[in-house]
Amino acid sequence: MIIASHICRFVTQGAQGYLLVSGHATIGTLVALQVARGTGSAFYRPAATGVVPRLVPLDELQSANALLWLANNASSFVGPALAGVLVATVGPGWAILGDSASFLVAAVLLATLPREEFRPAPEGRSFRGDLAEGWEAVRSRTWVWASICYFSCFQLVYLSSLSVLGPVVAKRSLGGAPAWAAIAACGAAGAVIGSLASYRVRPRRPLLTGFALAGFGSVPSLVLLAFAAPTAAISAAELLAGIGIGLASTLWETALQQGVPTESLSRVSSYDTLGSIALRPIGLALVGPLMMVAGIRGTLLGAAAIVFAATAAVMAVPAIRRIRGGRGPTPFDTHAPLAVEISR
Repeated sequence: MIIASHICRFVTQGAQGYLLVSGHATIGTLVALQVARGTGSAFYRPAATGVVPRLVPLDELQSANALLWLANNASSFVGPALAGVLVATVGPGWAILGDSASFLVAAVLLATLPREEFRPAPEGRSFRGDLAEGWEAVRSRTWVWASICYFSCFQLVYLSSLSVLGPVVAKRSLGGAPAWAAIAACGAAGAVIGSLASYRVRPRRPLLTGFALAGFGSVPSLVLLAFAAPTAAISAAELLAGIGIGLASTLWETALQQGVPTESLSRVSSYDTLGSIALRPIGLALVGPLMMVAGIRGTLLGAAAIVFAATAAVMAVPAIRRIRGGRGPTPFDTHAPLAVEISR
């Protein structure tokens, strides 16, 4: 599944690059290729989440996730700069062809994984049965569905408000694109630092700590943007927010892999991915009209208040507060609403 996801993106990005280089690209073909690329990429994370625990010893799981998130966040930081250089030197078509080649390289590397260790799915299993099994695994674990609801709210409110209104504030009050570039770069750099920190930081209550850092740590960015604070202040706030989000991502992925049975993990991760991103398009569509009604400051302050309240609410969930973290073996009841109880 993971290799097929990469091959799909290799083909779609390659076709898009070829059309741009040859001058035959149209809006319709580019849209269709991007839909296909997005569909292929959707299969990657749930499958990868299920594979990692089969390849890494349990006591090294958080370290492995830290390195994976570090690579992801570092590429998000370095990738745009590299893309800019390629676009400026060889053109956008060739830049996308280079991106296409990277997926082929990734597929070749992934092909070296020991596939013989993975048990095939039982024959006769229906798609509806898979959906039902995954939903039951989510529904029976309060900490999972409560976290997914929080992720949905975070994407709906914080990321949408920041993505849409941040550039507007930068253009009107902070000097334009350079200011927003600095703010965005600090957020990406913070995510890299957070991923590095998660390689060593192992809090006793991982989800409680992760939600506090990511949620409460994101509020100052929205407040400072609302009042058009100096670029340096907003950049510093985004750096701290990025650190919290980078650390929380590793802690969540590790808790999910340790607290959900291996045979259900990828299905639960599918629900996690869907729930996490499902409301973001709605948020992106609503921020503009809300700004026209409440103004930029009112919309950003309202978003900050919602993020603060949602973070406090999810941290109050008993199942999340009781989850423990550490380095040792992880006993858990596969039917319990709790995830992890690890002794140090």
